[in-house]
Amino acid sequence: MSRHNLSESPAQPGAASLPIAPNSSGYVDWRIGVGILFLALLVVLVRSPYAFLTVITEGMWAVWVLLPAAALGYAVLPMPLFWRVPFRWYLLVAGTFGIGLTCIFIMLLGSFGVMGQTTWMLIQAACVILGFTNLVPHIKRALTERMIRKAAASTRTTQGVSDAVSPNGGKCCWPYALLTLAPFLALAMLAASSAPGFLWREEAGGYDVLEYHLQLPKEYIQQGSITFMPHNVYANFPANVEMLYMLSMMLSGRTIEAGVSAQMIHLAFAALCVWGGYVVGRDYGIRSGVVGSLVLGSVGWFVYLSALAYVENGMLLFGFVSAGMLVRFAAAQQDAQRTDNDSSGQEVGLLNGSLPPHALWLFIAGMLAGFACGCKYTAVLMIALPLLLVVPILANGSFNRRMRLVVMFGLGVLVAFAPWLIKNGKATRNPVFPLANSVFRAHPPGWERAQSEQWRAGHAAVEKEASLAARFTQAGRRIVLDPNHRFGPLLLGLGLLGLIGRRTTKVDLALLIMLVTQFAIWLFATHLFARFAVVLLVPLGLLAMRSFSGSGVRGSIIVIGLVAGIGFNLYHAAAMHATEWIDGVDASFIKDGEIPGYDFYGVVNNELSEDAQILLVGEAKAFYFEKPVDYHVVFNKQPLEEVIESAEGPQEVVGWLVGKGYTHVLVNWAEVHRLSRTYGFPESINPAMFDQLSQAGLKPIRVFQIESHSVPYAVLYEVDPL
Repeated sequence: MSRHNLSESPAQPGAASLPIAPNSSGYVDWRIGVGILFLALLVVLVRSPYAFLTVITEGMWAVWVLLPAAALGYAVLPMPLFWRVPFRWYLLVAGTFGIGLTCIFIMLLGSFGVMGQTTWMLIQAACVILGFTNLVPHIKRALTERMIRKAAASTRTTQGVSDAVSPNGGKCCWPYALLTLAPFLALAMLAASSAPGFLWREEAGGYDVLEYHLQLPKEYIQQGSITFMPHNVYANFPANVEMLYMLSMMLSGRTIEAGVSAQMIHLAFAALCVWGGYVVGRDYGIRSGVVGSLVLGSVGWFVYLSALAYVENGMLLFGFVSAGMLVRFAAAQQDAQRTDNDSSGQEVGLLNGSLPPHALWLFIAGMLAGFACGCKYTAVLMIALPLLLVVPILANGSFNRRMRLVVMFGLGVLVAFAPWLIKNGKATRNPVFPLANSVFRAHPPGWERAQSEQWRAGHAAVEKEASLAARFTQAGRRIVLDPNHRFGPLLLGLGLLGLIGRRTTKVDLALLIMLVTQFAIWLFATHLFARFAVVLLVPLGLLAMRSFSGSGVRGSIIVIGLVAGIGFNLYHAAAMHATEWIDGVDASFIKDGEIPGYDFYGVVNNELSEDAQILLVGEAKAFYFEKPVDYHVVFNKQPLEEVIESAEGPQEVVGWLVGKGYTHVLVNWAEVHRLSRTYGFPESINPAMFDQLSQAGLKPIRVFQIESHSVPYAVLYEVDPL
């Protein structure tokens, strides 16, 4: 059989493996993507003109950050590695690699104080010039291949052969099914256009965003470099995505206003991940590529996370592309094996220009997994480790060869993650601080043995979830029966359904092992936040797109499932917004204190003098303060606690405040009580103590209270220097 005929043979149910489709037909035109974007923007415009303008303006800042970052990947990745893969693979892998490399680049230069707007504009310009210069040969090759495909299609048409069927039986109209993603993109845009910290209740109004995801980049810019923060332990977390948020702030010259730009960057990560579903799935045919995008693009998690300047979308993009590269690697080895076994000596293979099973491909995949680890510590166990475990399963050859490939992948992870480990180790003597501190026994400024114990206790499983039965119950409630159905039955069921009716391949086995490993780690090594389980999207998405091969009854069932699943997901995504969504929430609404519960921001920002120095007690959401504030997150040592415990009286405490230059103290009693019940808060800091301080020169000047509550939630004090 010739290579051309074998490449175009459709998949049959029950086949030993899923065939890899060539690029000869089923090309998804770029206009489909433009159509999705246009329809989504139209929905946003109709729903909220303000949100539309916000998406356009802040979205441009996101493009300004991500486009040069992707171009860096095109500039540095070796071209020969990609000559024999479809152009879409080069765009996805090199672009994603460049984004991850840019994150590390920002951290390294920021540590040396290179944070000037002009400097970074010049760096970005250089990345664009070098990247797109290197991209030109690939563009020429892609255009040439497309012309050849069109000529071949025209020849077949004149010979009476229909070109309306794609390699796995999909019709030319299948790409237009992608337009159903427009309402999901519109919902994500509308959510991302709201000010950071407004959504969602489950996230305590984006508490972590205002405490460190955006606050730390703001602080780094204010002090002119990336350094150790004795008052915020989260500064020791890996922060690849936050580096892009900081770059947006540096380029625009804004900090608070750039919060929405950060959310647009997070949304862009989700969009790239959905596109990655098409790129990986397209190897199995046009329908598999479309299904890959539809399944990922319709999950409620991407709509939910796009309203938060978190890191999960970036972690998922790096992890998904890394996993997709392993799937491609396994298929390339199969293709090479078929070529070697062809007795006629004729070139045989399932790939249209198969990727040589080269170790460098695995090294790059490992680096992408390492970039995922640089987004969030949990990715080490829930992305890098599961992928490392499946490398020997996907690889062919002897045991020694498999182990060499494992080493290559692991080396890539280490190289990409090492900069954060080195940064942490240099600052604290613990490369994974504050984790594993019982081993490294690191006690940097603001952190003693008591803080390590508080961290351990605060992140341990609560007693009611300690038993195995309780954990499985919580898994059911937060994954399968999530009230908002952010995974949705389409993603959870389609991959497993697709395994029915065909022989399971080693790729399927590897993805199932990855899925089980991730779930086990989430179940036994985390405190069961639903958000921590989003990593399951990687294997579930890959399994789902591989489910669509062949036709017949199983194909019809999958089509029906797609239609029903997308409708179900859209209904719940819209309902999720409807419960707490207000259009047009600008950052000024919060920083000016116009949102109930955030009143103190307006008083501090607009009523206190420019030279005011404020100490925050209990309150760590410092992002919206425009004046200098000192705060300490709950896990760091509280200086006020030490002073209260060592002082001989309240006058000495007030004297300490005067000596430190504080003019005001803001106490958020609602936060103090909440933290006391959860992570623990110093008992010496209580209302009775502040009543004594009020008699010694700490004068309450503003009480903040919500009308429906009988007690104030915060009090602003003025320090009397006399």
